[in-house]
Amino acid sequence: MKKIILLLFTAAVLAACGQTDNTSSSSDEVVQSIKADLKVPENAGIGDKVTFKVSVKQDGKAIEDADEVKFEIWKNGAKNKSDMIEAEHTSGGIYVVKKTFDQKGIYYVQSHVTANQMHTMPKKKINIGNAKANKDRSGEKHEHGHHHSQTKVNFNPPETITAGKKTTFTVNVSTKEKPLQNGSVTLEIWQENQDKHQWLNMTEQSGGTYKGKTTFDKTGAYQIKVHVKKDDIHYHKVFKTKVK
Repeated sequence: MKKIILLLFTAAVLAACGQTDNTSSSSDEVVQSIKADLKVPENAGIGDKVTFKVSVKQDGKAIEDADEVKFEIWKNGAKNKSDMIEAEHTSGGIYVVKKTFDQKGIYYVQSHVTANQMHTMPKKKINIGNAKANKDRSGEKHEHGHHHSQTKVNFNPPETITAGKKTTFTVNVSTKEKPLQNGSVTLEIWQENQDKHQWLNMTEQSGGTYKGKTTFDKTGAYQIKVHVKKDDIHYHKVFKTKVK
């Protein structure tokens, strides 16, 4: 009887250890990025109610419980007067908003999608009332996210990154000159001239310092985009690095 009890206890301990190991390694795994396919008509008339849609997926599967999906709409040259509209989920990971335009012009439509600790912001334009295309003043070249002027990211990858070996990345984030705590920080990683993007969820260590580990399969030039999200902060910044 004592032997049976001992065997059962040993099995339970081994099972618990297995669960602990799986949990601890999950934070270092690279996961597939979310995809947001934005659908915007090229043209519409003044007074028309226009429907905008974005399809949200991850690894080919629809995301029906995104944390936040909003559409930002503004007239060319008037980004500071944009409208932010919360989208409604219909089915199959499709989120929709409707808007009526009462003025002629070129407008920009940008969907802000947050799901599974990731954030993406695809953008397209629509011509209302057959307006003439003027100089693009969408602000795309300067925009890095909301409240970006108050958010700072210090990201210094290791001097030597070797393919096939695990690499540790550290990101220090501050906002309003104070460490950003309890934020969501992820790295979007892709090799230059390649379409495949991977995401690495970072774990907060202390006082605005976040760490994560991953392994690069191939050598070459890579781009790493640091995504930071907390409350109304949606910030991203791109860095370059090489893998030997």
